[in-house]
Amino acid sequence: MKGIIEICEDRRIPDAARDPKLHYYELRHGDCDWATPCTIEKRVFVNFWGTIATSKEINLGKDGYIILDDEEGDLFVQEAGRFGSIRIEKEGRL
Repeated sequence: MKGIIEICEDRRIPDAARDPKLHYYELRHGDCDWATPCTIEKRVFVNFWGTIATSKEINLGKDGYIILDDEEGDLFVQEAGRFGSIRIEKEGRL
């Protein structure tokens, strides 16, 4: 699925502030690299990197998360804080 990310924030977005038309996910960074996200999950409690909201639901699979490869993690770092949407075009990932 090709997903469109509408929001990419470096903070938690409270449930009360979330747009009900969007799907929200949180990103986790690794223990050794705090600068780059390594997973997408519904909720992150430890190693929180940021929050994304998508116009399409992301299939997190049976484990409840997606492991990002280096290219995907770097995309979030490059786009974090910019205005507008970012697109993930890698077929079959998001």
